[in-house]
Formats: sequence, structure tokens, C-alpha cells
Amino acid sequence: MPQVVRSRIGALRGPSPATPLPHRFRSLADREAVEVLHRAARVLVASLPALTDRLVEALYAQEPGYRAAIDAGRAEV
Repeated sequence: MPQVVRSRIGALRGPSPATPLPHRFRSLADREAVEVLHRAARVLVASLPALTDRLVEALYAQEPGYRAAIDAGRAEV
């Protein structure tokens, strides 16, 4: 019986309002960390062609199985 009484009281008052979400803030350290990550990403993206060339040369020198595929790819370019 107590459940019935509670539901009637709840119906009279209406639904309870939702609590607002807390405002998120970022600290100065978070902002600096994001800047460092973006700077590092720009450096890596800028050096990607050179890194790719180094990887292909290392594969060519150390893995004989890849030589035919690398030579075929170089002929197409």
C-alpha cells in the first residue's frame, strides 16, 4: 500500500527536474598538453615521406621477400 501513496504524491508534484550537467573546464596544463600533442603531430606528418622512404629501404635491405614487390612498385612510379 505505501507504493500507491507514493505514486499519487509523485503524480501531484510532477516529475523531478533533471540536475544540470556540471560545466567542464580545462586547466592550463590540459591546454599545454594539447598544444604539445598538436606540435608533435605536425612534426610527424611533415616527416612522414622521409620516414616512409627509410622504412622501404630497410625492408629492401633486410627482407628479400619484399624486394620483388618493392621493385615492381618502383617501376610503376
